[in-house]
Amino acid sequence: VCNVTLSLWIQCLLYSAAKGARILFSGLIPLDCSDPRGHRLWRLAEKLGAEVVTGLSEATHLVTQRYSKFSLRSTVVIAHAQFDSTSAQTDKSRLAIAEGDIFVVHIDWLLLCQWRLQRVDERTFSLAQVHSRL
Repeated sequence: VCNVTLSLWIQCLLYSAAKGARILFSGLIPLDCSDPRGHRLWRLAEKLGAEVVTGLSEATHLVTQRYSKFSLRSTVVIAHAQFDSTSAQTDKSRLAIAEGDIFVVHIDWLLLCQWRLQRVDERTFSLAQVHSRL
């Protein structure tokens, strides 16, 4: 009985980790993917309580990894005078940053929500803030 209760408790925590987020992926699910809803990242987002959307106007979060030629982690500050921050951005991320009301976050945000079983502060993984510092 305890295992079932613990399992349900963990599932509830997982489902609340990104609840309310409307996620649009950019540069993570191949465009030629025959079943994007079956992709592991799409399923993960739904498992965490998020809704995955296909249009930028519907999104609260744009999740991407294509931002820099470096491996971006929350503890790394990218500071390189010659770095062209727009060269590695997706079109969606440039539009979302310009909009200003959508969280543009690295995929690590979603993965850490899963690992911690709770919503993580988006600002830690914000690519828009990195963009503004470059």
